Amino acid sequence: MQPATQPVATAEDFRRFAEDKRLSLNGRAVLTFLASKPPSYVPNVPDVIALTQHARRKSGKCIVYQAFAELRELGYVSARRTNLGVDYTLHLNPINGANGAGA
Repeated sequence: MQPATQPVATAEDFRRFAEDKRLSLNGRAVLTFLASKPPSYVPNVPDVIALTQHARRKSGKCIVYQAFAELRELGYVSARRTNLGVDYTLHLNPINGANGAGA
């Protein structure tokens, strides 16, 4: 089962991500990448890893999974296990009730 299409991010969403003090720089980068994709995009770890394939310093599985874990913890991403793996869903507004402003 495919997850619902992801929301379309606005300039205000990107500004809020940049100012969320709870996010690490790596978390912000992954969140920005996910939010910049078209609504039909299904968030997944291999795409994020592949993003750095030609970079001077590649991001390995551990770093990307840590970013996804951070985004899940803060409510920007939710995950649902399926028999094919994990379906991730992006939330532009954290689903845990936090406003994303951070402390």
